[in-house]
Amino acid sequence: MDEVKDSRKLEGKTNFVSWKREFERAARTNDIFEYLTGEEMVPSKPRKEDYFEKPVGIDTRRLTRAMSAQAQTTTPSTEGDADIYDTQAMVSTNDSLRWQIELKEYEKAKEKMKLAGKLLDSWVCEGIKIEIEEFADAKKAYDFIKRRYAVTHERARDDLLNVLHELEQCYSHRYKSLFAQICVSLLTHPPRAGHHSPILCDQPATVNSNATE
Repeated sequence: MDEVKDSRKLEGKTNFVSWKREFERAARTNDIFEYLTGEEMVPSKPRKEDYFEKPVGIDTRRLTRAMSAQAQTTTPSTEGDADIYDTQAMVSTNDSLRWQIELKEYEKAKEKMKLAGKLLDSWVCEGIKIEIEEFADAKKAYDFIKRRYAVTHERARDDLLNVLHELEQCYSHRYKSLFAQICVSLLTHPPRAGHHSPILCDQPATVNSNATE
């Protein structure tokens, strides 16, 4: 996980829009974005006894019935015993595999959520880090951040447009990349009804003449 510069960390409402865009891109890169949105969750830890206790009881009853039936016959046969023990072994093996698979899924999801928490911590300033340390997982912490620091569409558009103006001083390749990113963000913050905003996302063929390649 790369170190995040202080200038890119969340400070509050003032840089929430640009921060959210960059943070979510980093979350997708680290394959943990779905854990922040709730699409993926950490399941309950599978208890070993839940996978073995009940089947063992069933097999014991089957074995008891088989032995009782055999005692009533004139010539006891061992064939039924073999079938019962084979079934018991097969059920035990299947349960063991199922428990191991679900335990691995739980541990993998737990590590992903842990990584999501570390990533979120690295992308916020110290003050906000203190605010979210009480939350049990990264999703709850991220939900809190969005509720507390999200801004209106009008505020978001103003912030994005200000960044566009600042980009005029950037190098051309950097300008083009950020220009495209901000245009995508602007589409998620439509202007208020009746307000006509200029078309901004037709990227010019050339950039600031002072910029160097």
